[in-house]
Amino acid sequence: MRPVSEILLLLRTTTAQSFAERHPNQDVVLLEPYEKDRAYDAGAPLHSQGQVTFLTRTPGVPIPVGRDARSVVLLDHPAVSRLHLVVAYTEEGWKVMDRSSNGSWLDEVRMTKEQAVPLPYEKPLRMGRAMVLRLFTPGAFHAYARGVGPGRPDVGPPQGSLGDPQADTWRFPQAAVGTTPGPPSAAQRPQPVPPAPPRAVPPSPRPAPRAPAPAQRPAPPRPVAPPAPAPPPSAPGFEVDIEFAAPAAQVPASPKPAAPRPPAPPPSAPAPGPGGGGDGLDFDFDFDFESDNRGGFA
Repeated sequence: MRPVSEILLLLRTTTAQSFAERHPNQDVVLLEPYEKDRAYDAGAPLHSQGQVTFLTRTPGVPIPVGRDARSVVLLDHPAVSRLHLVVAYTEEGWKVMDRSSNGSWLDEVRMTKEQAVPLPYEKPLRMGRAMVLRLFTPGAFHAYARGVGPGRPDVGPPQGSLGDPQADTWRFPQAAVGTTPGPPSAAQRPQPVPPAPPRAVPPSPRPAPRAPAPAQRPAPPRPVAPPAPAPPPSAPGFEVDIEFAAPAAQVPASPKPAAPRPPAPPPSAPAPGPGGGGDGLDFDFDFDFESDNRGGFA
């Protein structure tokens, strides 16, 4: 699904005919959040959080709508059932079936559960209190979106501003910034400062006479150190026969027993098929298009 803002950018540069030619076998589905006091008719503006998707007109192919990840039209809303609606295109046009737990309202009339009814173009289909679905042809959606545009709050100028509201900039009122100052009077003009009188420079002091250096006395003679005594005669040498014992033979360490391997995990269960899943949802949609007494598409 694509946001409404992105679709509007495309419609601004595309005519209704060229937009319809881009989607020759498709119709437009508009999904908008439900708001209690909001209108969802031909004159209501587009919701800013609305989304748009396209459905192909393939007869006999059911299209699931809901919160489940396998839905063709996936809705991320907690109030939407996992399988809320089933839509299908028939020889008589689009039909829809309610499969939800919260109920669905077509043009504010509650739908009978599991009963296929025609889905008219541009009629609001409300899914509980979650979302509103409307179906358009490409040309009709182009005219509707270009005519009403997106809904947005009116943005006015800031309080206390002046000037044209369409201008890019605003100027603040004079009361906010103070009055405009006029030319200064003669009393307010700054007077020239008289120059300071020259200061007397004191005479520099004369250096004091240096005292005569004291006479140096001769250094006393240094005493001569006595000669070092001769070393005593060394003791007679002797030999010591030392036998180094052979290192003891190392006994090899016994190997540690290997840790037992963990048991192999049990085989995972096979993935559910496209029609299963264990969630009680019937995504096979085995509808009988002739008659099945269950409200199938006739």
